[in-house]
Amino acid sequence: MIESCSLYKFKCLNSMPVFITMPSLSPTMEMGNLVKWCKSIGDQIEIGDVVAEIDTDKATMEVEALQKGELSRILVEEGSHNIQVKTPIAVIKQKGDTDKDVEDFVLLNARQSQLSEKGEITKNSATYAAVTDRDDSLVTTKKGDKILASPLAKRIALEYGIDLNTILGGGSGPGGRIIKNDVLEYCESLPHNNNNMPPPSETIFTEERASSLRMVIAEKLTKSKQEVPHFYMSVTANVSMLSKILTSLKNSPNLDVKITANEFVVKAIAMVMSQMPQINSTWNSDGIIKRYDDVDISIAVAVKGGIYSPVIRNADKKSLKEIGMEIRSLAEKCKNNTIKSIEYTGGGITVSNLGMIDIDSFFSIINPPQASIISVPRIMKRPIVDDNDNIVVGYTLTIGYAIDHRIIDGMDAALFLSRIKQILENPIQVFIL
Repeated sequence: MIESCSLYKFKCLNSMPVFITMPSLSPTMEMGNLVKWCKSIGDQIEIGDVVAEIDTDKATMEVEALQKGELSRILVEEGSHNIQVKTPIAVIKQKGDTDKDVEDFVLLNARQSQLSEKGEITKNSATYAAVTDRDDSLVTTKKGDKILASPLAKRIALEYGIDLNTILGGGSGPGGRIIKNDVLEYCESLPHNNNNMPPPSETIFTEERASSLRMVIAEKLTKSKQEVPHFYMSVTANVSMLSKILTSLKNSPNLDVKITANEFVVKAIAMVMSQMPQINSTWNSDGIIKRYDDVDISIAVAVKGGIYSPVIRNADKKSLKEIGMEIRSLAEKCKNNTIKSIEYTGGGITVSNLGMIDIDSFFSIINPPQASIISVPRIMKRPIVDDNDNIVVGYTLTIGYAIDHRIIDGMDAALFLSRIKQILENPIQVFIL
């Protein structure tokens, strides 16, 4: 930020140019993607006007102007990725400012950035783009003693034993830089023999830049798998009685909400968690374990580009119908990108359900700081042994459980899973307890 007018050599009377910066729109946001500019250079801007759309680590959100004036300069083009929070993305010219004031403002800010970074400006810096025409994609290698070539050109040449010095006249890239096509064309010009293989055929592929949401998921789960001491358990419940109840509810003309096995699983987990606070816990880096009184359960919801985990608050106190309605409402918000941060913050455990897909069993990765995660596959029709030792057709559900051993011991985890099984095998408990 600009501390004083004298520092930047401005003749300040009533105003001076101001930056629009990449805002921090969530507690975990460190970088964002500039999706679209909603204003053009020369447009007049009032306080509160929407000037841009930003793809954050959670959702696409609108950026409102905090100053009024004229949008004088755009420093970061729409479609730019991985822009650090607080990085200048545009300049607003206020009343009395000239174009020269704006130019000086940007250039002097760039110099301040250079000084603070010991003379280096990263390629993600908006000031970098503002003060130079240098194309970073063209300077991935430095000129050596003999040759100037792109990394890909060097790799292809090495693979096929080609001396880049034999490509006379240099390359077709900027400044005579040898690029991939130069090497491939040179290969094709050579006679093919046993010691001279034809140029490599290119693998056809498409590239897709990961969304901010996907980047956050990748970072958090990689860290979770590396740092959290996971251990795993599973239990198979005979859910034949539950299957009959679900069929009955499905055919009920008086039920206006669809009830699935997921609601029963969530309710069973909530009932047991209310009795086992050691399960309803989180861990922080200071070694502090929090035991929660409220039973809040996160539900994994898959959306394009990632996963959200909205929270069912006080799930132990809600009916199957209330749980079902809340899950569907939150899932719809996730898919429409209208979910609020408060709706996916917290939770003592996560339930990941793939019951709609032909998956027999699976184990999920814990979502820190939570202590565990439940994985729910499909209900399977299979032969089982009844109480009279007869083989009959029945229905089973194999629940996977991943546990953080820093917080939960094996005995507690086994007891927790066992009690969930008991409820699912005798689902009438959901209605009477």
